Formats: sequence, C-alpha cells, structure tokens
Amino acid sequence: QVYRKAATALLDRYDTTDQQVKDPARLFFGMKPGNGEAVFQGNLLPMGEVLKLVSEYEDRRRQLEREVNYRQLPPVDSSQLSGNTPDERYVRRAIAEELAYLASRPAGTGERYPSVIPTAMRLESLRLSGWLAPEARAQVDVAAIVLEGATQNGSLALYGEAHLSKAIGWGIAHAEPRPMPTDWGQHQHRSESSVGNEDRTIVQVNNRFMREITSDATSALVKVNHPPRIFCRGSALVRLSEDNGGLSAEPLIPPALKGELDRAADFVKVGTKKEGGELVQVQTPSRVPDDVVRDILAQQRLPFQVLNGFASTPVFLPDGTLLASEGYDTASGIYLRLDGLEGLRWDMSLDRARALLLDEMLVDFPFIDDASQAHALALLLQRFLRFLIPGATPLYLIDAPTRGTGKGLLADVIAVVATGGPSYVMSLPRDDDELEKRITAALLAGRQLIQLDNVRQLRSAPLEAALTTTLWEGRRLGRSEIVRAPNTATWLATGNNVELSDEMNRRAVLIRLDAGVEAPEDRAGFQHPLPGWAMEHRSELVSACLSIITHWVEAGMPRGQATLGRYEGWAGVMGGVLGVSGVLGLLANREQQKERDQESQEWVALCRAWWEQYQSLPATGKDVLEVAKQEGILMDYWAGRRDLSAQQRMGHALSRRRDRGF
Repeated sequence: QVYRKAATALLDRYDTTDQQVKDPARLFFGMKPGNGEAVFQGNLLPMGEVLKLVSEYEDRRRQLEREVNYRQLPPVDSSQLSGNTPDERYVRRAIAEELAYLASRPAGTGERYPSVIPTAMRLESLRLSGWLAPEARAQVDVAAIVLEGATQNGSLALYGEAHLSKAIGWGIAHAEPRPMPTDWGQHQHRSESSVGNEDRTIVQVNNRFMREITSDATSALVKVNHPPRIFCRGSALVRLSEDNGGLSAEPLIPPALKGELDRAADFVKVGTKKEGGELVQVQTPSRVPDDVVRDILAQQRLPFQVLNGFASTPVFLPDGTLLASEGYDTASGIYLRLDGLEGLRWDMSLDRARALLLDEMLVDFPFIDDASQAHALALLLQRFLRFLIPGATPLYLIDAPTRGTGKGLLADVIAVVATGGPSYVMSLPRDDDELEKRITAALLAGRQLIQLDNVRQLRSAPLEAALTTTLWEGRRLGRSEIVRAPNTATWLATGNNVELSDEMNRRAVLIRLDAGVEAPEDRAGFQHPLPGWAMEHRSELVSACLSIITHWVEAGMPRGQATLGRYEGWAGVMGGVLGVSGVLGLLANREQQKERDQESQEWVALCRAWWEQYQSLPATGKDVLEVAKQEGILMDYWAGRRDLSAQQRMGHALSRRRDRGF
C-alpha cells in the first residue's frame, strides 16, 4: 500500500494518463510511460523519498476531499423522475445523490476512474436489493447514470466511453445487494412532503438582517405546507389538530411555531475554520431565533391560505352549490372531512326525507308546539346551510320544566348527525372577562357547535355580542392580545326554565320540551335508542338533510315570510327551506318566549302602577323607587340597599330606558 500511494503521487506529478500502466506500483520495477521517457526504477529509491511521495499523495487526497465537501452540488430536477411510491421515491433520491456526487468529483485526481467504479458499485447494489419493489429497481440504469455524471465532471472526455464502460462493468461485477436500512419501516410510511423535506431549505441566521431571515423562514414553511395544514384564521396563524376524532384549529403560539419552522428548514450559523493552512467555510446547526418567531407572528398578512371554517358534512355555498369534495376548498376557505359518511345522496323525496327526520329521529322528543319542532329541525339543518346564510344566526335555547326531559339528548343527536361527534360544551361563567376568553378560544379553534350547558339565566354582554357578529374580536386565554376570528358556529344552550334578559330574548329561538310527567327520566318505549341509532344511520340522515335543502335550491331558493330583527338572513333562508319541506311554525312562539323576560314584565308592571299614581304628573327617581317598593317588583335595584344607593341604581336604570315604550 505504501508503494502504491507513492506511485500514484508520481503519476499525478508527471500528469500522465498512460493507459498501459495498469498498476501504479509497477513503476517501481522499471516500467516506462507510453511516451518512451525513462522515469526511474522506484525500487532503487531510498525509503525516505518514498515516504515523501506518500505524504504528497495524502496531501492531495485531503485537498480533493475539501473541494468535494464544500462544493455546491448542482440541484436535481426531481420532476423529471417518475414514480410516486415510497420505494420509487427512495431510488429517485439515491440516483439524484449519485449524480450530484459524480458532478462534484473532478476527473484525473491521480487515481484511475476515481469515482466511476464506486458509483457503479453503489448503483448496482441498489438495483440488486430485493427489499425494493421491482418497479423501483427498474429505474436504475447503471451505465446511463454513470456516463451522465461522467459527462458533467469531464471524466468522459478524459478517459473515453470505452474505458469508462469497462470500469462500470468492473463495478457492476463486484457489487453486492444493498442491505435494508434500519429505519426502512418508518421511511415507507412517510408522506411525499416528508420525503421532499430531506432536501430542506437552509436558513442562515447569523450576519443577516432579521427581515431576510424572516422571509426565508416563512418561505420554507410555505414550501412544506402541501397539502395545507397551516392556515390564517382571522388574525391568528393556526395549524390543523385532531380533537376527539374531529378537526380543529390550534393557534400557533411561539413554541409551536418554532417547532414547525425547525422541521421545515435547517437553521445554521455560517463560519470559517482553518484546515491545512486554508480557510474553509463551515455550517453549524442553530436554533430558530426567537425574534424571528415573534416577527412572523406579528405580520399582518402571511402567505398562507385562509381558513373560514370546518365542515363534517357536505355544505351549501352562498350561490346554492354543494361542496362535497373532501379537503381544503380554496374558493370558500372551508376544510371538509367526511369521516364515516358513505353513499350520500341528495335526491331523496321530500316526504321520505321529512319522515326520516321528524317521524324517526325526532319522534320521541316531547315538543310542546309546532314551533319547537320546527326550530329543532332548523338547528339540525343549520350546519348544512351556515355558509349560505348571510350574517349572524341566533342561539337555539333547548328548554324544559325539569331534568331528564331530553334537552341534552336532543343536543347530542343534532351534533352526531351534523358533525359526527359531540358538540363543544362549556359552562356559562359569571365573569364576563372569562366568558370572552372562552368564546375567543372556541371560535379560533373553529368549533362547529358551541353548547352552553345547564344554564339558569342568559344575561351576558360577551355572549350577546358574539350572537350578532360574524367576525369576533376578543382576548385569548392566558394572553393579553386581542385576536379576530370568523364566527360561523352554531350556538345552542340547554337548561330548565331559563330566564332571558331583554337583550338575549331577541337573540334566541326557543325549543321547549315538556314530557308532562313528574319523572321524565323514567319513561320507556322509545322508537329508537338515541344517539346510537343516529350514529348508525348517520349517512342516511345526512342524505335526508341534503335532499331537503336541494329541493329548496331547485325551487329557486325562495325566502320565508317570518322575520327576526338582526337575523333577517337566517329567518329568510330557514323559513324558505322549512316552507318548501312542509314544516310550519318557524318563530311562531315568539310571544310565549317574551314572557321569559321577567325583568321586562316587571318594568311593564312598574309603568302601569306609575301611571295609576301620577298619570301625566312629573315624578322623580325617588318617587318611582317608592312605586317599585309598593308593588314588590324590580327588587334587584333596591332590596337590601341603603336609600341613596337604591335611588341611584333606579335613576341609572331609568336613564338606560329613556324613550323606550312598554
């Protein structure tokens, strides 16, 4: 080996390409180069000279390795390579790496065929690997690949195709099957995007402006976001998340965004070091800079798709078209996933569809009137129509005189059909600030159904605001920042004899249940075991909902006659759909619902007593307070309070109701 290295250094020194010299070591035994010039007889050299030649060979080899290691390899156009299975992608990548290696190796380095033989051996070993699929191994044409790479690095012109073909044949003859990688099982289950991430973007984080690093980092994240899983929702950056078998949007807080960036690109620091008397460039791994993460989150507009909401069933868009293709729809911003729904149809007859929903699924619920039944059906259909309805939608209040009547069961059945799982349930806190944060979190997550469970009184400024807007703005849990989020949720509440404020009364529609027995939870003989039956027949029930709405669309999408202030769009669409389906009673129980506003009823009683005592005579706040005390009404303003405090509260209450008629 010592003499071979020395002879190789000699060949490099004399720049000979003599093809007669089959073995460099034979120079030491009197063989002459092809030009006839006598060089020397290497066996007569002192050992010291031989060792100098060996040192020269090693220096040249190290210099060549540095040139290769720090050379920018040419990019490989993977689109020109066919095949999309994990095995084919693996082989494509291996071929691309070999081509880049050949292109980076200069010819005539002092060794004969310095890169051709090992490359041919590696490629042939890949072709012989039995753990790869035959169609993947068929992509490996060893001779064609090696000759292509030799053309790029100049070896073909230096040695000639005939001699290179012999070297390729030698490499093929001595190749053995490549062993299976230890992580092959994990590799086979990677997606196309994760395979592409092997060639990740390199982002230099030192000696650059922050705006440049931010731009490169954002571009790297956009590059790997196919199919999309990171979106802009309102003013927040979010990513898809699995939640109890369903999809939701998870806000990308700084630690989460840092992790996404680190998996999308290689963040490095670039420096230099001295090797063999020369300065060479080196890259060392680095963490994603915190200021870059904060800068990305502070951007007003990021180059990601907008997520307007989720759907678990086909939904109707504003022009009446049906969105039924799974995945993200760029035009509407809706992400649709149809888990467990098969054989859907929307050509069911109206009679069959109505009977399936009212006479099968909802038949055992004790609705007190047609209006309550119509509102229950509207609640079910709203998820299919939500992106078609312009503006906000009211809250559905499922109310009963006692527990066990079926309020929660009705909500569960609606959620199972509309979303394939339970609704998002939360309690109604007393603190308005806490409720504002909960509403913000639910809307940012893209909850389709938001259920306020077991409420006693509906009186809340944040809830009132949420029910009258399609773009919510509020504070996030655990943070002081204000964020915006689309409000396309369906809101419902359950409770026993729920009291409504005058503001909430006009924002709610009533679904009243009454079993008419002392212990409704002891009832038996139901037609179907719910909600299990609804889940089992979900595809058929969804088809019934789609069919009812399709009949309305085909009829020209007529609007209903009922109206509700601030919810005219909802009332027109829902009234039209129910009218075409032959279901009557929408908003027919508004008068009975107004009776639930106890405070307004007491103000009516106060005005009546006030008129009886004073008629058109002027009266002070103190005078009106005395009337309230005599009648025993509006006790929240005066009971248990000092006279001055009670007078002040009554005065403020009168000011807030100025010019209002009772």
